Amino acid sequence: MIAESPAQLVLPFPLFAQAAAEAPVVLPTPTAVPSGPTVEDDRLRLCIEQAGKDPTTSLAQASAWVGEARGVGRSKPLECLGQVLTVLARWEAAETAFADAAQAAPLSDPARVAVLRAQAGNAALAGDKAERALAQFDAALAGTGLDPAARGQIALDRARALVVLQRPAEAMEAIAAAQRDAPDEPLAWLLGATLARRGNDLAAAQRQIEVAGSLAPKDPDIGLEAGVIAVLGGRETAARKAWESVQLVAPESAAAETAKSYLAQLGAAPPPKPAAGR
Repeated sequence: MIAESPAQLVLPFPLFAQAAAEAPVVLPTPTAVPSGPTVEDDRLRLCIEQAGKDPTTSLAQASAWVGEARGVGRSKPLECLGQVLTVLARWEAAETAFADAAQAAPLSDPARVAVLRAQAGNAALAGDKAERALAQFDAALAGTGLDPAARGQIALDRARALVVLQRPAEAMEAIAAAQRDAPDEPLAWLLGATLARRGNDLAAAQRQIEVAGSLAPKDPDIGLEAGVIAVLGGRETAARKAWESVQLVAPESAAAETAKSYLAQLGAAPPPKPAAGR
């Protein structure tokens, strides 16, 4: 049996760090603009696109835009600033920008306010401020106007914060809400499986990892967790197959390295049993 190592078996929660290195993080705005995009909408879109190419210049432009805006007109410039700061991994400043953008947003657009609160929460979580992140996610979910998928994603983010805060029972409740509202989100099922496994409920863990695998069959983190659940349940052959699949689908990933170490702990595969009657 493999001894569980917190360093090895911790579920990799995406805290925007990788995304920030590659492209700006953008949460979809859930409200439609009846008359089409405004000049501000176009400016925000261009700001976000430019942030991924030249964040230093974008930071100066976003700051200037914030400086010239007034009232509710500050919301989109502040959102732009938050996106640029996210790309630069300046999490505390990004959190403040998104929170200020939510504060400036018109109350007639509650869905936008909720999304901006969620963005502030994710920035706080990326900056290791889980308590502040949880407060932002709670504020986002307390609002109105979100569609079920958006609510489910925020519930998932809330669960991640609760995991960091070591509040597993509440995290499981948040995961259940995420799975209900965003049933096609594989991470909700993966996190649910991991939490169930850590709570020694291997039957629930197996059910949830199977759903995660059906939604994202080539996700190496799902394959890695599937193997952990299998080996803890005494199904060594299934664990071996899961970890070998991780190495096949994502040979350069961190999950593949972990899978390699787990396979080494298992040792060589036993020889096949001879057919009956021989």
